[in-house]
Amino acid sequence: MEGRWHVKSLLLLLSILFSAQVFADGLIKLDFGYWMNDVQQGSDNKTSRQIIDLTAGYLWPMGFTIFGQYSMQTDSSTGQQDGKGTSYGPGIGFVSRGNDLGGYILGTYYFSAEYAQGSTTQKGTGYQIDLGLKIPVKSIFIVAGMSYEHFDYPKNNVGPNTPTLSHSQIDPRIGLMFEF
Repeated sequence: MEGRWHVKSLLLLLSILFSAQVFADGLIKLDFGYWMNDVQQGSDNKTSRQIIDLTAGYLWPMGFTIFGQYSMQTDSSTGQQDGKGTSYGPGIGFVSRGNDLGGYILGTYYFSAEYAQGSTTQKGTGYQIDLGLKIPVKSIFIVAGMSYEHFDYPKNNVGPNTPTLSHSQIDPRIGLMFEF
């Protein structure tokens, strides 16, 4: 029963997206985030996070957008195994139109989120809110902003997490946006 609901939802979303092409322009956004912390007190302890988001969807003349987003994350910390995460899902938002300086706000629901560190893979869902500026440069836009992400991982590859593992972060982002 649950599998049929996912198939019906996917078919509805695809039909909306394909019919939207008549009235909307295309949108692609690729942004990068990087965070680093270096603490030295007798020994060097470095922690870093790298994030890449790829967003593609439709952008209507009034600025409303519907899209899909895929996100990749890598965490490194001295003396620990690297962590790698992927997540994807649909989103909606607003992007200012025109070739002037403007803003955007995007919200994504990640219906699939995984984070692996060592032999453990966390599995769950999450959401992301992006807020930023787009700066015109010829036929593309440079985007700069902040992203808030929250993930809940109720299970891992071994069994349930009791209590649920939750993870939130705020990261600066910079990237490119194409409207076509």
